[in-house]
Amino acid sequence: MKEYRTTPIAIIGQGLAIFGYVSCTLQWLWAGVVGLPPLLESGSLDAFTKPVHSDSPILISSSFGTSPLVVAIIGFITICMLALTIYILVRLPKAVAKAGETIIQTAAENVLPVVTHHHKLPAKKKRMLTKRLAFYLQLTAAILPLAITLLLPPIASLPHDIVVFIAGWLAIFSTVFFSSSYLFSSHKKTTGRRKV
Repeated sequence: MKEYRTTPIAIIGQGLAIFGYVSCTLQWLWAGVVGLPPLLESGSLDAFTKPVHSDSPILISSSFGTSPLVVAIIGFITICMLALTIYILVRLPKAVAKAGETIIQTAAENVLPVVTHHHKLPAKKKRMLTKRLAFYLQLTAAILPLAITLLLPPIASLPHDIVVFIAGWLAIFSTVFFSSSYLFSSHKKTTGRRKV
């Protein structure tokens, strides 16, 4: 995991990266939602699912009046679920960004020796190349779901134009956020003392 700087420019860059990772995650989820129905209809996933056979009889319960205790328990459970949902929605972007950053950084560090043909590099050049490779991997992760969405067969219940429109906008958002984050993170502080 990379070390986070606390300058205002770096904080803006990290915030943009968080939005980029969330947008990229939404884009991959959209590609999955759009791509899953054709796979299910074609039977491609039948090998991964087991048919469920139930020999037990179906029980039919009779309706009964609700007591105030049951209503209170249901209300308490509902409030707990709402609080849990709010907690998850607050924590989710940070968790998505942390996981995405870890995956991208690990991949960039693993690809770096291949790119440099296993030559030794100075630390500064290695950092710069790792950052650039991470940026290219982010762009690949943002553009690949759009390409997948374009290649998917159309779904009967959803027009293909809408599917491509949403995938395109999510790809634009991801690309803009990742590019802006890269520009902010590569910004050098020019004020202060200079060595002569």
